[in-house]
Amino acid sequence: MIVLRPIPDLPQYVTGECMAVLERAMLIEPSERARAGFGRDPFDPDVRGIAAVLGYEDGLTVSASLAARIAAAG
Repeated sequence: MIVLRPIPDLPQYVTGECMAVLERAMLIEPSERARAGFGRDPFDPDVRGIAAVLGYEDGLTVSASLAARIAAAG
């Protein structure tokens, strides 16, 4: 399972069930560069374009390790 997490978990929303899923999943989080570009809200219409470009760049960065992990699990 692949989980894309654009913002860190808020402790009040992380249930035991959520943690169980995250422990088995490949968790993809934004780079520090992307987080800085997103600001406080990556879904804000004013930063959507920036968030999209930075997210795409992060995706390219993790694609090789993701493909290797999927192939190993398959």
